[in-house]
Amino acid sequence: MRTAVYMRVSTEDQAREGFSIPAQREKLLAYVHSQGWEVAAIYADEGISAKDTNRPALKRLLRDIREGNIDVVLVYRLDRLTRSVLDLYRLLQEFEKYDVRFKSCTEVYDTTTAIGRLFITLVAALAQWERENLAERVKLGMEQMARERKRPGGPPPFGYELLAGELTVQPAEAAGVREMFARYEKGESPRQIAEWANREGLRGKNGARWSASAVLRLLKNPVYHGALRWNYTDSLQRQNAPEEWIIEEATHPAIIDKACFARVQKNGGTRFAPSARPRLVVFFFRPALLLALQRADARKNGEEQKRREAVCASLLFM
Repeated sequence: MRTAVYMRVSTEDQAREGFSIPAQREKLLAYVHSQGWEVAAIYADEGISAKDTNRPALKRLLRDIREGNIDVVLVYRLDRLTRSVLDLYRLLQEFEKYDVRFKSCTEVYDTTTAIGRLFITLVAALAQWERENLAERVKLGMEQMARERKRPGGPPPFGYELLAGELTVQPAEAAGVREMFARYEKGESPRQIAEWANREGLRGKNGARWSASAVLRLLKNPVYHGALRWNYTDSLQRQNAPEEWIIEEATHPAIIDKACFARVQKNGGTRFAPSARPRLVVFFFRPALLLALQRADARKNGEEQKRREAVCASLLFM
C-alpha cells in the first residue's frame, strides 16, 4: 500500500511536547514497516501552525493524492494534520473522493462508519479548542507585558535594534527617521519621502525599498517618541479601534521629541486619513471623429517604405 507519511511541528509543539520531525519520522517509518506498507513519499511542514491548510508540504500531498499516487495518509497524531474541524471535514472528503485511507499510528479511527466519523470530529474539535485557548492565553500574557511596560516581542522597528531585549537607537537608521519627519513637516508627501529614501540607499529592516504606505506607517508610529504601542492591529493586520490600543509612554529612548510627533499627526490631517467625501473627476470629450495621418519615410535595402496610421476615437470618459 503506497503510504504518504505526513509530519508537522510548530515551534510551540516541539518545545512543549517534543513532537520533533525526526521523532515523528522514526515512529511513522517503524509503523509503515510493521504493516508491510510502502513509503510513497514523506511530507514535512516544520515550524508551521495547523490553524489552516496553507502549508507547502500539505499542498504537495493533496496534489499527489489527486494524481492517484497515494493509497493511505499516515500521521503520528490527528493534530499533526489539522486542528480545525472544518479543515478536517474537507480533508477527509478529499481523501474519500480519491479512495485514500487516513491513518494515525497512535490513535484508532474508522472513518468508514458514522460513529467513527463522529469520534474523529470530536477529537478535531478538542484540538481546535486547545489551539484557540492557547492563542487567548498568549494574547493575555502579551497584554499584561505591555501594561507592565515590557515589550511583548517581535522585530525592532526601523531606527532601533534590540540589545538584551531592550530597544536601543540604531544611529544610521535613526538619522533617516528624523529626516523623514522633517521632510514631512516641510510639506513633502509620503511618496516623495519614499523616493528620497530609496535614492539615499535606505532600506527597511527586511531589505525592502521604501513605499508611500511604509513611510506613512513610520510617521504614525508613536515608538519614535519613546512610547510602547500594543494591540494596534488584529491578526489580519486590520487596525483596531483606538480604545483597544495600549500605549505606555517613555518606555525606551526616543528618536524624535513628542512635540514633533504631535505636529506631524496634526499637520497630516486628511493626508493620513481617506477623504470622507469621495472626489469625482469628470472629463468630457465632445464626440467627434479625430483623424491623424502620420507619414514616415525610410529606406531599407534600397526600397522606400511608407507608413500611415489612422486613429479614430469617439470617447466619453467619466
